[in-house]
Order: sequence, then structure tokens, then C-alpha cells
Amino acid sequence: AWMEGDLDAARAGYEAVLAVNPDDMSAHYWLGHLALKRGDRREAIRHFEAVARAFPDYFPVLKELGRQYEKLGDLEAAARWYRRAWEVPGDRTPTGALLVRVLVKLGRVDEARALAAAHPKLARHPRVRELLGEPPATR
Repeated sequence: AWMEGDLDAARAGYEAVLAVNPDDMSAHYWLGHLALKRGDRREAIRHFEAVARAFPDYFPVLKELGRQYEKLGDLEAAARWYRRAWEVPGDRTPTGALLVRVLVKLGRVDEARALAAAHPKLARHPRVRELLGEPPATR
């Protein structure tokens, strides 16, 4: 585990990088994670959004933005970021389940049902079935 002084030194180093090159996405990425370690969700979001602007299909950051906005209670923003992450090519079923969860929290159950219905693997996901009040899938 990193010691507190190491975290401060790392933060200072990445901030020095950004002072020279404000578009260094690696520095933004790691400053976002360091901000989360300090519990500064808003600063983390600011850095992760910079990465997402530069790399609109970078799945880990899109999903992390969804998670952080959900923890802040901004469910509309969480839904937007989870949807962007869900749309990145690949099997994104777990992220689809997170999107369904937020849509259900927002009361947009019909939209969540339509999303699941359009994606059979998502429709079979146990958490999604539970969120939509459906019985567990049978094999």
C-alpha cells in the first residue's frame, strides 16, 4: 500500500506534468485515482472527464464516471456515463446492469425493460431480472 507521503509526492509529480502539458491524459488519469483515494470525488470526476474528452471510448474511465456520479447522487449523469460505457464495443453486460439499476432508480423502468429486451444476455442477467421484478432465468 502507498504511504500518505507517497500519495502526496505522486500528486505533486502529476500536477507538475500537467503544468507543462495540460493535455497529458496519463497525468489526468492518475490524478483522478489519487483524488478518489483522498475522497475528493469532484476532483476525480474533473480529471476523468478530461480523459473521456480525449478518449471518448476509453471504457474504464467511462464506467468510473458513471460510478462516481452515482455515488454523488447525480443519477442522470450516471446514466449518461454508464450508457456511453455500455456502447463501447465488447461484452458490456455488467455495465448494462449498472445502467439498468440507475434507470430503475430514476423511475425510467420502461426504458430499462426496453434496453434489456433488446439485449438477450442483459435480459438474462440475474441482477437485471431482479431489478425489473422478473423471476430468475431458467436454463
